[in-house]
Amino acid sequence: GKSMGVFESRVSPQLFNNIVYVATIKPSGLEAYNFLNGKLLWRKDFQIGKMFYAGKEGSNPWSNFIIDKKKKIIFINTGSPSDKFALRDSENYKYSGSLLALDLKGNIVWQFQEHKKDTWNHDFVGQPILSPVKINGKDIVITLSKSGSVYFIDRDKGTPVLPISNTRVDFLNFK
Repeated sequence: GKSMGVFESRVSPQLFNNIVYVATIKPSGLEAYNFLNGKLLWRKDFQIGKMFYAGKEGSNPWSNFIIDKKKKIIFINTGSPSDKFALRDSENYKYSGSLLALDLKGNIVWQFQEHKKDTWNHDFVGQPILSPVKINGKDIVITLSKSGSVYFIDRDKGTPVLPISNTRVDFLNFK
């Protein structure tokens, strides 16, 4: 007969070991609630400072997340800040366009970020995929980007297991 949380969520919550995990937007983050009594256990914000509480968006999780129940790690994709004022400060991109791995207490274990300052809105999309097949002996999480890229990431270290080619793009005064 009660609700858990006060922020908007656009993805399905996950239940594991009597804890409900909820991804939120405005402000962007991840919360954990005791399923039996509804009490908030922790919250991890995916924005810098509290300025996003004023209606600005941080690095929102638009897609479902997944829990690796064996390793006890939550994998969640984030988008880029949509507020036009966020473009001025690269610190606003700290968690944007990323695959984040969090432990079950809300601590970020590692982060894989496609662009340091994603002004093109190349969010990571879709639910991360826990590959049943190992690559080079490593457990893999697969994530997708709006850029069309597919990344195969080591679940333990957050590093790519297949080579990634990076190209610097210079267009007029934009780098």
